[in-house]
Amino acid sequence: MECIVHFEVIRDGETKMFRGLIEQPESKKPTAEQLVTMFSELGYKVEPFGGTTNFNPVAPDRNYKIRVKKLDLGEPIEEGPDRMRDNLLQNLMNLNRRY
Repeated sequence: MECIVHFEVIRDGETKMFRGLIEQPESKKPTAEQLVTMFSELGYKVEPFGGTTNFNPVAPDRNYKIRVKKLDLGEPIEEGPDRMRDNLLQNLMNLNRRY
């Protein structure tokens, strides 16, 4: 199973969004160690700071922060009612009743 990690790199007041990939045997959230390994493979030498969502560089001369925004485990997203679809269907049904 794959886990797509959506993260942002904050450097000099500028934020850029990126994605990374972690192979997971099951649909479990990746550990901080797995995230550190993924960031290392992407060229960011970091350590966790305050859980598994914030990471700071290991080298003190580096000035960036990484924040994990979303973990996509491939699970279906539950969506609420689609109001546009419902309105369209209601209008079509009302038109059909007239004829």
